[in-house]
Amino acid sequence: MDNQFTGYDTAVWDTTTNSGLDLGTVESQNEFTTLVDNRDDSNHLYGAIQAAIDDASSGDTIEVESGTYEENVTVGIANVTLEGPNAGIGGNDSSRGQEAEITQGVVINASGVTFDGFEVTNDDVNGIKLTGAPSQVTVTNNVVRDVDGGTAGSKGVGNGINLQFNNVFKQTSTGIEITNNRITGVTTADASGDANATGVQLLPRGNDVENLRIANNVIEDIEPGSASDRSEARAVSIATQFTDTSGGTRGDFGQPTNVTIENNEVSNLTADFSRAFNLFEDKKGDTTTNDAIGPVNFTITGNTVTEMDSTGGFFSLAMFVGEYGNFGEAHSVRNNNFLAGIENFGGSSDTLNATSNWWGNASGPSGNGPGTGASVIASVDFTPWLDAPVDAGGAPTAVAQNNRTGEFYPLIQDAVDMANSGDTIIVSPGTHEESVDVWQNVTLVGPNADTPGYDRDAENLDDEAVIKSPNDPGIKITENANVTISGIAFKGNQYFLVGDDWGELTLKNNIFTDGQSAPGGYIWLKRNAGSLTFARNYLTDGAPSNGIRVRVDSGGPADVVITDNLFENNAAWAMNLNSVHGEISDNTIKNTPNFNSKYMQWGILLAAANNDIEVSGNTFEGLTGPGVDIYGNFDGSVRIADNEFSEFAKYGGILVTTTHLPESGFPAKPDDIDIVNNSFETGNGYGIQNDVGITIDATNNWWGDASGPGGEGPGSGANVSANVTFTPFLAFPPGEAPSDDTPADDTPAGGGGGGGGAFFPEEGEGPQPDRVVEETIVDEEPQTSDTTVEVEGTELVESVSFEEDIDSGTVEVSEFDDPPETVAEDVAEQAADSADTDGGAGTDVDVVGAVDISPTSETAETSSASVVFTVDAGELDSSENAVIMHEQSDGNWEPLDTSVRDVTGGTVTLVGQTSSFSQFAVVELSPAQAETPTPVSTPAEGETSTPSEPGEETPATTPEPEAQADTGEAAGEGAAGTATPAASEEPAGFGLTAGLVIALLVALLVVVFALRRRDAL
Repeated sequence: MDNQFTGYDTAVWDTTTNSGLDLGTVESQNEFTTLVDNRDDSNHLYGAIQAAIDDASSGDTIEVESGTYEENVTVGIANVTLEGPNAGIGGNDSSRGQEAEITQGVVINASGVTFDGFEVTNDDVNGIKLTGAPSQVTVTNNVVRDVDGGTAGSKGVGNGINLQFNNVFKQTSTGIEITNNRITGVTTADASGDANATGVQLLPRGNDVENLRIANNVIEDIEPGSASDRSEARAVSIATQFTDTSGGTRGDFGQPTNVTIENNEVSNLTADFSRAFNLFEDKKGDTTTNDAIGPVNFTITGNTVTEMDSTGGFFSLAMFVGEYGNFGEAHSVRNNNFLAGIENFGGSSDTLNATSNWWGNASGPSGNGPGTGASVIASVDFTPWLDAPVDAGGAPTAVAQNNRTGEFYPLIQDAVDMANSGDTIIVSPGTHEESVDVWQNVTLVGPNADTPGYDRDAENLDDEAVIKSPNDPGIKITENANVTISGIAFKGNQYFLVGDDWGELTLKNNIFTDGQSAPGGYIWLKRNAGSLTFARNYLTDGAPSNGIRVRVDSGGPADVVITDNLFENNAAWAMNLNSVHGEISDNTIKNTPNFNSKYMQWGILLAAANNDIEVSGNTFEGLTGPGVDIYGNFDGSVRIADNEFSEFAKYGGILVTTTHLPESGFPAKPDDIDIVNNSFETGNGYGIQNDVGITIDATNNWWGDASGPGGEGPGSGANVSANVTFTPFLAFPPGEAPSDDTPADDTPAGGGGGGGGAFFPEEGEGPQPDRVVEETIVDEEPQTSDTTVEVEGTELVESVSFEEDIDSGTVEVSEFDDPPETVAEDVAEQAADSADTDGGAGTDVDVVGAVDISPTSETAETSSASVVFTVDAGELDSSENAVIMHEQSDGNWEPLDTSVRDVTGGTVTLVGQTSSFSQFAVVELSPAQAETPTPVSTPAEGETSTPSEPGEETPATTPEPEAQADTGEAAGEGAAGTATPAASEEPAGFGLTAGLVIALLVALLVVVFALRRRDAL
């Protein structure tokens, strides 16, 4: 007991039994300055590592306790594992305990060796050296420090870990792993030539190396000694070295393939020339082509390189690639933090793929790059780069990513070409200087896909994905592709987008700015017709051209929905549309004050045949050209309703022009042009100017003054030309109610109906709703194809059931107990008209209740729905006579298809089918009591009939029309307006017979209404 054993191979024997004693007992009862234990041989302890190795067999594990081992260790037995006291603990881990220090270096020349958990120093060239081209060697969790280096001829050399495969040729080394080590303090002897100090080096010496992995190491403080020529500090150096055959020709071996260098931390490299990662070629190369050959299909990723100091006038480089021309298709340098640059010394013979790296500045690399970060030299593909360090969540900038695969591409075109049909391409912020040919079904999404273009700053596009192509279209669509583009900015393009044979095209939430003056238009859709949805975009500051140009050559018409966009300060038409069906709604087209341009923003041009267009809810403000220009060759139908035209510098709101007018005349029929419920406050311009030979209907519009239009009109409002029927006109703007002190007899025809007044007044004006309820839309049964919203807190509305899946938004219900008088009158009058009566004379209409239903979801607003109303049975004489009325966009009220679902508990439940939302009213229709009219005799010549007293019927004459605006002309002459009809006469004796017939017809119609609703149940 209590003995010391130093530096010897130790075995303890019991001489009485001639067998070994238990070494665990011996070890615990004695002190060893060094102790090595072959775990697989229970009879031997060693005082030296080499002794244990020499005595080991393949597959043995040798455990080494802490201490200082002043020896050079050579591992020449395959499949041996050496474990130091810090096995499994990374070389840079602060939790490491006392070390097993090997002071004269380690050599491994056998395959299958694991060297784990040691500290290695050496006053010579190498800390750890692998030789003989071994395979499946792991050097891990070690500290390699204070390697003093030496000389090789005139050169100074020093290596932390050196893979130098001398004395064997044409072998293949595979599966070597250098991981989790700390390599620090490597230098060289002073040299009369060059001096090179390296953390990890590979010199294959005529042997191929495959699948070498150098990962998770800390390599620091690499500084060679002084050199008469050039000194170099390298973290990792990978060379290609072919071997000579006996005939003196080049052999086939000596190339590294599939080397991985990942997640290493490199710092404090100091020399004349400091380079973190080096890839060296063999200049003797291929004997057939004489091309230099170097490492191929390497992966360098996740590394951090900092504090590089080149003192000899050279760039400090994170990576240096030698002079060879083939890096392999699978090579990659990405997701590294490089605070030093890259040089591809081979020039343009092959381009180094170094995308998605952090170069020390969000502006990108300098040198060949655009930014102020670390420099890139020669043929290096560095875009996209990261906008922040990898560990800070840096994201690629100015790139495209396939959302399905996650793959990044340096060009949008590459992402489109590699996509599958239906894929979504995410385009990151930055300027993409390219023209993209989209030939398959894809979606392009920018960083602002959820924000309307007009809510963003078109003058500061720093946060935008900008497609810029001054000499080409930004996007070109072919092959009838279905394409969606959202959240992108286009700037200065020859064309923003050209569609040749386009399919279903959706453009939403984009910015289009600085468009060029090119034939066609900024957005030019031509040839075979497709469909266009253009929503929430901002188009501004363009040169003379057309904003959206649709010209169908075949397969027309094109279907368009152009809604909720801002066209501003373009020297162009907002739209130039030929042969289209669809809607243009809720857009703003304007010039801002003091905008300087020879040409300024114009509105919408409609031309050619086969049109069916609704232009509604748009704002036209301050335009130089017309708001809506209908060319002389226009054919089809157009409805222009609920728009605002204001402050025109010239022309005016609506122009029907002789441009391209056929010799046969204007092809569209007068009844196919409907202009109603618009507001014309056009300043110097016309409200409507019609230059073609037909008369168009423009009744029930507001002309900016209660006196009506000027020009050919009677008033002082916006001018109207000849060939326009303008009476009756509105006495106040659409959506506004007359003031309380407006005399009834001063209100021009149309002032109280036809869409003139608002159904519900603005807040604080006139009667207010008795209750306003807002319900959140929640799709509680997503597996079904409809969505029902239950409404609580109202007397009249029970639920709204949409025919589509809707999972967002709200439904707001505003309800009157007693509808405003003007509303009740309008509803009653038009409900009676819908029953084919003569102005309600034969039908009583009782308005039971009125509500406004307003969904906020865009999908809900356009979805068909069933609306369920509940009415107190006491409010109705008969549930069969109840009808749900709905106000249309033109202000007219129409009956819905109404059915009685239930009559229980004193409550009548009605269901109405609607395809839009605004105001609804529940009314009851019932036949009026027929009165016996007073016979009226025909007056003798020269006599006049006596006017009836108030409340009496006057059946012998047709009532005069309501008061028109004072035209200053005799009745019946009405120049530009509709002529006022003269009173007509009826035959004597008509009153009694006609009255009875009318009463019977009304009763019959009401019965038919009731039977039809009952059948619907």
